[in-house]
Amino acid sequence: MAVGNIRMQLTMEDMVSSALFHVIDAKTSYNILLGRPWLHENAVVPSTWHQCFKYCRNGIVKKVLGDNKPFTEAESHFADAKYYIEETNKGKEILLPEEPKSCNNQNTRKNDSSTLELESLKGLTLPLTQINMKQPSKPPLKGFVPSTQEE
Repeated sequence: MAVGNIRMQLTMEDMVSSALFHVIDAKTSYNILLGRPWLHENAVVPSTWHQCFKYCRNGIVKKVLGDNKPFTEAESHFADAKYYIEETNKGKEILLPEEPKSCNNQNTRKNDSSTLELESLKGLTLPLTQINMKQPSKPPLKGFVPSTQEE
């Protein structure tokens, strides 16, 4: 439910426009929403994937980038926050190829550049996720009949 409305002048790089905002009292993952009327009035093409929008002024295409870090640590519960908040305490796990076990190669491989690269990767870890393709994550829809090909 909106607490009120406010019309504000927006300045983004060389674009200056006016927009009507609905003020709400809620915790959200965004600061403002610019709707379709504003996008059409200003001939703006948004890209949620690239977190930017483009517009054309005087025959020149301009690009405005979104916030690089849109979430604070307090907002880390939002689903999209994991793509922006850097994890400093957790490492990433990767599987390293094993060195061939040979008596005569152990001393000569210590100075090999590939061994040095592997040594620098030993502290990294990646989370392992088990995916069970046989079990559905949610119960089937009421009245839904799965095809015989899926079974």
